[in-house]
Amino acid sequence: MLSFVLVLLTSHLCGCTANIVLLILRFIDLILPNLTAMPKNKGKGGKNRRRGKNENENMKRELILKDDGQSYAQVTRILGSGYIEAFCFDNTGGKKRICHIRGKLRKKVWINQGDVILVGLRDYQDDKADVLMKYLCKFLVDKQEYIILSTILKDH
Repeated sequence: MLSFVLVLLTSHLCGCTANIVLLILRFIDLILPNLTAMPKNKGKGGKNRRRGKNENENMKRELILKDDGQSYAQVTRILGSGYIEAFCFDNTGGKKRICHIRGKLRKKVWINQGDVILVGLRDYQDDKADVLMKYLCKFLVDKQEYIILSTILKDH
């Protein structure tokens, strides 16, 4: 409608100017409907990608006990940049180690001071370890394995 009115107004201009104005109006008519009819953004980006329903909360998990080359530890300090300081309950009577939180656990499993974790000991660095998993209290309270784990931690 707007272009029709402008065509009537440009008919009084000279031939060259009128042709240029008509070309500009046709170009605007081609672009303008696309600008006003943009699709609604329905995608999930940023933090929304992580905001799903927590369907795994009621899922039963088995208590994973340590193997060779692994140890139980209790977090003593959060160092930052994916590192924590933890007191490992070894056969040697215990030792403080700097533990690296692996990528699978970062921003998914929040580790706080005082948490009980399972760490993988390094063969080539005795003062460093890698966090393998965090023991969640809500899954352990009613289980007999929690009693076993608590006695292991108290013995050291």
